[in-house]
Amino acid sequence: MRALFEIVLKRGWAQLAEKVLNLCKMVTKRMWSVQTPLCQFNVIPSHILTKLKKKDLTWEKYFNLSAQEVGELICVPTMGRKLHKLIRQFPKLNLVAHVRPTTSAVLGVELTITPDFAWDDIMHGYVEPFWVIVEDKDGARILHHEYFLLKKQHIEEDHTLNFTVSIKCLPPQYSIHVVSDKWLGSQTVLPVSCYHLIIPENYPPTELLDLQPLPVTALRNPSYEALYQDFKHFNPVQTQVFTVLYNSDDNVLVAAPTGSGKTICAEFAILRHHQINTNSVMRVVYLTPNETLAKQQYLDWDKKFGNGLKLKVVELSGDPQIDLKLLREGQIIVSTLEKWDALNRSWKAMVITKSVSLFIIDQLHLIGEQGGHVIEGTVSRMKSHDIGNNLLIKSYSKVRLVGLSTSVGNAKDLGEWIGATSHGFFNFPLGKSVEIQTQGVDVANFEARMQAMTKPTYIAITQLV
Repeated sequence: MRALFEIVLKRGWAQLAEKVLNLCKMVTKRMWSVQTPLCQFNVIPSHILTKLKKKDLTWEKYFNLSAQEVGELICVPTMGRKLHKLIRQFPKLNLVAHVRPTTSAVLGVELTITPDFAWDDIMHGYVEPFWVIVEDKDGARILHHEYFLLKKQHIEEDHTLNFTVSIKCLPPQYSIHVVSDKWLGSQTVLPVSCYHLIIPENYPPTELLDLQPLPVTALRNPSYEALYQDFKHFNPVQTQVFTVLYNSDDNVLVAAPTGSGKTICAEFAILRHHQINTNSVMRVVYLTPNETLAKQQYLDWDKKFGNGLKLKVVELSGDPQIDLKLLREGQIIVSTLEKWDALNRSWKAMVITKSVSLFIIDQLHLIGEQGGHVIEGTVSRMKSHDIGNNLLIKSYSKVRLVGLSTSVGNAKDLGEWIGATSHGFFNFPLGKSVEIQTQGVDVANFEARMQAMTKPTYIAITQLV
């Protein structure tokens, strides 16, 4: 029966999956699903269960009864307290869901699960398993499913699950079912309305043109060309964005898959500003949310621009006194968003940041994640030329914004937000020959999850080779 349930679950048959799972639990519990769920407690006398069967009362209403009312219901007042305690031990969950469209074809769901029952080691052991199943409007297809484990030590906590659901045409509502894998009658259904959702427009991605690879000599400067001795031509993405980054001062958004060479695209903008500014007034800021990436970028650019072009490359440390000095001396400032945001709260730093001529922000796609408010606040301040949100200190000089991101569905919105022109907007998709397949792993621990992902990845690679 368990094997049949797995087959039906993967086929996405919602109604049949529910029936087969009930059959699995009936076999395990040795009882019918039409019997009262209290039959699963072996401590209740048979004559009490017989009285409960005769009562025309739905199982959900039992949770609203007091101990006295339960005793009056079965005409045995002395059993009321015991039955009420067992009812409180029956696995019951409360659900709250927040949905938001990620793209025109993907719906993001944040499901909060709150346990609402008393844990008993004899009845529940150390873990209670549940199935989280998202069904379509007709209850015919399973759109998403995952296995959720509720552990004893987390019984008093809220649990948040984040997952996505593919959408073709937005229905009036979805239904989320959280069903116990062990207990008959333990099921919570949450209807999720979609009437209030606004689906983002589906903008076509930027076509990667079949251009002649641009040679390094297109930089037209021997000192710049010497920085790229490892190759003779730029790749297709770099070739297509070269003109707007190197030959103009427009704001630019470059959204491309990881490994497309977006860092070199940012270097085009740095070289452009090195051309049009003297070394004494040039000041470039590069920000990234990732501490490791900031360190790596500093080491790379210190070697490339520091040794090659004799520019002063600095990395902010997080200490306000040290960073103020680095900010005055640096021509290329590398920092994480948090350090830059903290430094910008200083009046002295506000005056210095007025001279920033190029502002590069990497991993712009993380604006929708947990620390996205820092990205939004930092870029918005630079956009409005209002450092520190103070009306007395304004920067009236032109600041060029260059955003780097992975391929995203709402790249046009990001581009308009940073002020990218129609010529400075690029959202390159994954290659046409790339097929994406997703396989979920329900392991919470990071190290264990990485190990659990190794074998499926290896099998997938061997099948394709």
